Amino acid sequence: MGAPAQDIIATTDHEHKVFGPGHGCFFHPRGSDQWYFVYLEYGRGGTTRQIYADKMNFNTDGTIQPITLTKNGVGALRPTADRSPNLASSARAIASSVLPEYRVRPRQDHSLDRVETYAPVNAIDGCNGTRWMAAKGDPAPWWQIDLGQPRDISCTEAYFVKPAAGHAYKLEWSLDGGNWQPYGGHADVICRSPHVDFKPVRARYLKLSVLKGEPGLWEFRVY
Repeated sequence: MGAPAQDIIATTDHEHKVFGPGHGCFFHPRGSDQWYFVYLEYGRGGTTRQIYADKMNFNTDGTIQPITLTKNGVGALRPTADRSPNLASSARAIASSVLPEYRVRPRQDHSLDRVETYAPVNAIDGCNGTRWMAAKGDPAPWWQIDLGQPRDISCTEAYFVKPAAGHAYKLEWSLDGGNWQPYGGHADVICRSPHVDFKPVRARYLKLSVLKGEPGLWEFRVY
């Protein structure tokens, strides 16, 4: 079999601003004929690399079709626990501090023009590519959401930045934003993602204080 006319299966998509891709691998679920391409996107100039996944399809002669790179993902490939709806998705968020925005400095491809921000709302926007980060030197970093009205809560999930380094945190709930009661967390540093807390309460506000570990959240969910 000769080489296909298009022998590059994945390259930077300037229109959709997916840069890279790099360090790719391929797999298909057992019992399925659908293959997937999983790779690192260039992200923050190569220092913050996000994992992307897209479908990989084949031509009739068995060669691989050029892969369309997207930011949509491929969805769950097996049944998962459904705790929907996520009450945090419509909440308002504030924090003790915010890290200043960062502009990605292009190396060779000058179309890689990105500004990374760290606003509190980034932790409830449903996107794993954005995050809240506290300012450097914040002595007691915290992040807080307002659900708008008292809601019945049973579970929360905290997805910390740099989870492999571990975190200790305190999570509290309140009806008025002034009087706080314990909800969850732990004083010892634990490597985990997400950190899940279960407690049935009726609350309007939730406040997470980072005791140890990188003070930032990729996502925070409330069920």
